[in-house]
Parts: sequence; C-alpha cells; structure tokens
Amino acid sequence: MQCIDSELLKTRFISWWEARNTLFDLWLVLIQFLKDKKKRKNKREGNSWRFNNIFVQLCLMILVILFAFLLGVPAVPEIIGLPAKTKDVEITIIWHEPQNNGASITQYTVYQRIVSDDGTPRKWNPINVIKDLSDRQVAVKLEKGKNYEFVVTATNRFGESLKEGEKLKKILVLGGK
Repeated sequence: MQCIDSELLKTRFISWWEARNTLFDLWLVLIQFLKDKKKRKNKREGNSWRFNNIFVQLCLMILVILFAFLLGVPAVPEIIGLPAKTKDVEITIIWHEPQNNGASITQYTVYQRIVSDDGTPRKWNPINVIKDLSDRQVAVKLEKGKNYEFVVTATNRFGESLKEGEKLKKILVLGGK
C-alpha cells in the first residue's frame, strides 16, 4: 500500500489540507449521526428508519467520490514553449506528462478558446484528442488578430483533469484587423 504524500495534491484545485479537512468533517458528521441514531431508536416513526439509512449511504458515497476524485483524477499537463505573442498562423503545442496521474492516462485532449476584445473568454472547444500517449504535441492553425487560450487535459479512469488554472496558456496572434 502506498503512502499518500501531500505533494500529490498540490496541482489539484484544492490543497491536501483542505481535502483532508473536508473528508474529516464529513466523517465526523456521519459518526455523530450514527451516535444520535441510538438515542432516537425508541422514537422511530414511519419512514425515519429509511431516511436514516439513506443518509448514511449518501454520506459514505460522498466520502468515496471525494476520495477517488482527489486522488484519482490526473493533474493538468503543462504546455511548454508557447510564446505570449506570435506572427505565425500555425503553432505547435507541446506538453509534459502531468506529475500526478492518479492512474494510467488513457488520452490527452487539447482545448482552445478565443478571448473577445473585451477580455471575455468564450466556450472551450476540443481541437484534438490524442490516444497515442507518446505523442505529446499537436499543430494548431490560428487567425491573425485573435487572442487565444489553450489548455491540455489528461484523462484516466477517474475522469478528466480541470481546464482552468495556472496551466492555461494565452497567445495573441499579431497582424490582421
């Protein structure tokens, strides 16, 4: 059995300490509920027994889902070598495998979105899904005068990494307009 290191969750959307506290708080609520259940045993009426069991099962499911998500979903791969500005209308996005995979990665997905002139980002569009895990680069065509954001996500059996965060890369294509 592997020991879980706090470094494992540093690239996640919450810190290891916050995750530990959330799981611990949920566990305490469940324990307190079960203790109080013994006190209420003689006052049970109608569907309260059914509600109690559903509540306990729900808490346990939430604990399992949180634990699997926090330890299983891969971190966001880091895009390398992408300039903030370019005159080129075609770029190559290259990335490193994430430090924390959680489980074996099954695919990478490259997302792109355009940022409007007022700075509002539009919807993420998947531009390439890569199943060959040794291939960690993709060529992308751009339009002059547009501002783009790119992110690469990794997917494993627990799900896809997040699209937001410090791994997001911005590039302005000079010219046009």
